[in-house]
Amino acid sequence: MSDSLLYKLRSGKPPKVFFFLKGYLKRCIPDCFFRIRRKSCLAQVEARPDKDYIYERVNYYNKMQYPVDLPDTILHEHKHSYYVYLDKIKNFRPSTFHKAYYFDLQDVARWFDRQLCISYIPGDVYFTPEYPSIVKSRLLKEDNAYSAVLKLDKLRHFIFLNDPVPFFTKNAIRLYFAERFALAAFVRSSFKNILAHPFAIAAWWAGTKVILRSG
Repeated sequence: MSDSLLYKLRSGKPPKVFFFLKGYLKRCIPDCFFRIRRKSCLAQVEARPDKDYIYERVNYYNKMQYPVDLPDTILHEHKHSYYVYLDKIKNFRPSTFHKAYYFDLQDVARWFDRQLCISYIPGDVYFTPEYPSIVKSRLLKEDNAYSAVLKLDKLRHFIFLNDPVPFFTKNAIRLYFAERFALAAFVRSSFKNILAHPFAIAAWWAGTKVILRSG
């Protein structure tokens, strides 16, 4: 497969520089613009014929059923593969952790009051938090409600390449790897429409309020 500049531009994988540039340009839009539009977005969800399906997906990613108060403390702790952040939304900076996690969080957080406190654990999380937290992955077990899954680090994990080489024309010696990546492509494509739903942010509001607190 060609690794030329032309292929990189047409492969479907977004260059990091453009991703970050887009993120900084979006920050030029005042947050109040999104907060004002929040109610109208929710109203649009209620009027959609697939409203039940949207809330079904939301209830899967955010399993919180009742309010839980976050600890009255401030925590900024860097671990080996993740970061524990317990503070106001406004205090999470691009330099706090990887910039990709900052912009992914802002896509959702800017619809809310920046004075609200959140528990945010970006990175590779292999445990269930002690209190409700926003994460990109959670353990496959029953008692995992405190892990509220959000589409994070999408620049790395949600890439849909435009592969010009048909699968069945690939070299058989690479069959094991081809099957592995074909399975990964199938799983990702299955969730592509779910995680990129245009009203995901509005639906998230229905459950996110239980993991936010004023302070």
